[in-house]
Order: sequence, then structure tokens, then C-alpha cells
Amino acid sequence: MGLSDLPEFIPLDEAAERHHVNPQVLHQAVKSNTIRAVRVDEDILVNERDVTVVTVQTQDINQTEDELVSIHEAAKRLQIESRTVWEWQERGWLPLLGTGKGRAKLVSWTRAQALGNLRTAHGKPGSRLIPRAKDFSSQLTG
Repeated sequence: MGLSDLPEFIPLDEAAERHHVNPQVLHQAVKSNTIRAVRVDEDILVNERDVTVVTVQTQDINQTEDELVSIHEAAKRLQIESRTVWEWQERGWLPLLGTGKGRAKLVSWTRAQALGNLRTAHGKPGSRLIPRAKDFSSQLTG
């Protein structure tokens, strides 16, 4: 294991700014151990990948500005299997926002792209895109 294999930690405020997420959301995720963090003097440093995972799950979906696409269309654009996008929707990572022609399930293209980017950057065949320990979506509603 070399230095390049170590996780990157950045200040919480910088992470919030970089990922356009409310710092309180990150504090909540740190408190629930969804985001790995360390305290250095007065600063809280958070794991960059964990922040990315939480950001994808908490991203605000503005239906008036976002394009709604079917699960099949999202998969086609991302060049992945429809089943993968269907699983994201079933797990709550890609909320159902409407129904289209032929009862097609419509989802946020912006959120689908974010999950696709996460999959490209960090996904591994045979593993969950968002590990159970990092699944923050259930904590948002509770």
C-alpha cells in the first residue's frame, strides 16, 4: 500500500463548498459515522470519497430545472445496463419523480449523472455503489 492508496481528507468547510452541500448535512453525516472524519486541532477533516457519496444522496432535485428521463434513457445515456439504474431507484438513491408514456418511471437526469460519475470514479464490479454503512438516505427522512 502506497501513499496514493490512502484516502484523501479535506477540511469539512472546504468539502461543503467544493460539493455544494450544507455543512450541517456533513456534520450530521460525521456524527452518524457515515463520513469518516478526524479532528486536527480545531479543524474537522473529512474523507473526500465519503463526502461524494453523501452528496449524491442529498443532492436537491429541482424538478423545474432538471430533465426527467426514463430509467432506460438514463441507462442508455450513461452507457450502462438498465438494471443498474433500476437498482439505484429501488434503493432510494434515484427517487422516482413521475410516470411517462407507457408507465415509464421518470427520474432526475442530474442525479443519474451524479451516480454514474460516482460509479465511474469509485465503482467496483460486484460491490454496492454506496456501501450500506455509507447509505445516508434513510437518515435524511428520520
